[in-house]
Amino acid sequence: MSINTPNNSDYDDSDTPIAPVSIDPDAITTSSLKALQSTDQRKIMDIVDKLRRTGLNGIVGLPQLVVCGDQSSGKSSILEAITEIPFPRKENLCTRFATEIILRRSPSSTISITINPDKNRPKHEVTKLRSFHKSITNFLELPDIIEEATQVMGLGRVGEINSHAFSRDVLSVEICGPDRPQLSIQRTPTRGSVGISSLHELLSKLLLSHLIKELPHLQDEMATKYQSTLDNIQKLGEKRSTAYEQRMMLMKISMHTHDIIKSAIKGSYEHDFFGSVSIDTAVDSAENIRRFRAVIQHLNVISEDDDSDVDNDDKAQSEPDDLESLPTRTFLPQPKLFTRNEAIIWVQRVLERSRGTELPGYVNSMLISQLFWEQSQPWQQIASEHIATVAKKCKQFVYAFLQHTAPSEFHGQIGGISVDAALKNALEECKNELRKIVEDKPRDPMTYNHYYTTTIQKMRQEKHRSIGKRARHESETEYRQTNGGPVTLLNPDKMEKCFEDALEKNMDKFSSQEALDNQRAYYKNEIKYFINVVCKAAVERHLVSPLPEIILSPLVVTKLTDKQIEFIAAESHEITQQREYLESRKVMIETGMDIFREAMGGLGR
Repeated sequence: MSINTPNNSDYDDSDTPIAPVSIDPDAITTSSLKALQSTDQRKIMDIVDKLRRTGLNGIVGLPQLVVCGDQSSGKSSILEAITEIPFPRKENLCTRFATEIILRRSPSSTISITINPDKNRPKHEVTKLRSFHKSITNFLELPDIIEEATQVMGLGRVGEINSHAFSRDVLSVEICGPDRPQLSIQRTPTRGSVGISSLHELLSKLLLSHLIKELPHLQDEMATKYQSTLDNIQKLGEKRSTAYEQRMMLMKISMHTHDIIKSAIKGSYEHDFFGSVSIDTAVDSAENIRRFRAVIQHLNVISEDDDSDVDNDDKAQSEPDDLESLPTRTFLPQPKLFTRNEAIIWVQRVLERSRGTELPGYVNSMLISQLFWEQSQPWQQIASEHIATVAKKCKQFVYAFLQHTAPSEFHGQIGGISVDAALKNALEECKNELRKIVEDKPRDPMTYNHYYTTTIQKMRQEKHRSIGKRARHESETEYRQTNGGPVTLLNPDKMEKCFEDALEKNMDKFSSQEALDNQRAYYKNEIKYFINVVCKAAVERHLVSPLPEIILSPLVVTKLTDKQIEFIAAESHEITQQREYLESRKVMIETGMDIFREAMGGLGR
């Protein structure tokens, strides 16, 4: 026989209430049961019973008294000797399943008998066994009840066809009364024996000693299990089983998200979300995407190389295409390269096919419009690909901060309901804005920027400077002075001839030269405007600036229906069950700890 602290069985008590049958307390009170209760023991057992009633016997090991032994080794006789309860000793009757004697303190005296079914039984069998409830008024009725329980468990009579030797079900006999000791009597292997007459006193002392020894360990175990339960609850995150809880959680995420996006657009990177800079990767790489303003600025910056302008006939020249620096530009046809003479020939051919009634040398605005239209044809495709690139980076950034601010199980739902649709609408609005911008391009040439005329004047100054340098070089004549020193003089006739030769006699060629210079000046002016308006009116206005308001903003969350909120934030059935289990476990442990502290204070130990 031994005293140990096993956990409660794996069988659940039935939820169906048993109608108590009040009986005479003396009918179920024995001298042996009274002998098991000393004053100190009763106080300690009260503590254990209160803890058991909170449900802690399934969480921590509560002390119990058990009788141990092999089959037919006399366990029933031992239990009867201890408790003076008449356990049946008919062959193969009680030993075919576990029997649990539970003594509980209660205002009324009752004897209730139930079956705790094996958890591996089919559901319909569990229901049937849990419906077994008996109340008796005298221990002499117990053998008949056990016989009936044997049949209900499906064991059958020994020797009959389809009979079973053992059952994993547990027969539970609960004895309640105002003076009952708080005990659970069960079976495990035996270790020793003493005389029945002295066993009562021995058990009382042994149980008291064991309980006093185990109580500190029990307190430590409760504290450990409590902290473990709190940790597991925290891992589940905020509770979101109701529509209100779900909406509040989304609102918290929304406010956090709104602040981060605004900071990212302003280029204020103090929040820990932005992390450190990765200088070994591209500015717009995934490693740097969180620094969103830097990425957008990088994509919008257009290099303008004024040194591409030609100043003589021998230098290769392509019309300036500043949009070429965009990353997507590599997927477009490369621009054709012309020398200035080749460009003049091209303009002259267009002029001959676009001539109006204008005088020779006069630049027709329609000719400038035609030249500009041909040169600016790739702009729309370049801008469209640039917008697509920015939109892709916007989506990449949005999902990066969602991973930071929202639980992982939210990402797909938020993307499906809020993010993807919002970004798609923003992209469509941006494309519509680009179409409006492009629609203005074929109109008659028109500018109010002095940069156009300034550029033309600079081109002419450069042309005159080049002619002057050539005339000076060709008119230089070296003379030797009387004292022997050389001197360089300019020959006015040669210089005048050089200027005369620089005049273009071919009217169409002269008109083409003037048209080319005007077209280049207008192109440089318009491309600066086009780049600015695409970046500001299209990209910034429709893709970048609206992000704080269209991506899970407080206003967006407010407009979501309850079904949408539930789709995004509702807990899965498994998480809900786990949370309910942990919350009830937490309450039980807290109650047990309170009971333990109060009882230990009253015990004075």
